[in-house]
Amino acid sequence: MIDLVDATATNPFVQVQFKTNYVGVLNEVGFFINRLIDKTPFIGGNLIFQGSNDGTAFTDLWKIDASVHEGWNTLYFTDGSLPAYNIYRF
Repeated sequence: MIDLVDATATNPFVQVQFKTNYVGVLNEVGFFINRLIDKTPFIGGNLIFQGSNDGTAFTDLWKIDASVHEGWNTLYFTDGSLPAYNIYRF
């Protein structure tokens, strides 16, 4: 796996990429927030979980909305809609 953080871009991201010709099949994804004072930086398209197989075209899998809260924020995928991508990023 390759981990990448792009902090220089206009839209920075944290990314995980599997080896060539491999995919990660997810049944859940989550992130933890400690001491949430203001939800604004997280909502309105500012935090999106995406998947891609080519690193160019990304599919939005989870757009964070006003339900974001302190602690674990988790999305569970159902058996019929398990994403399978080579690259995932927030």
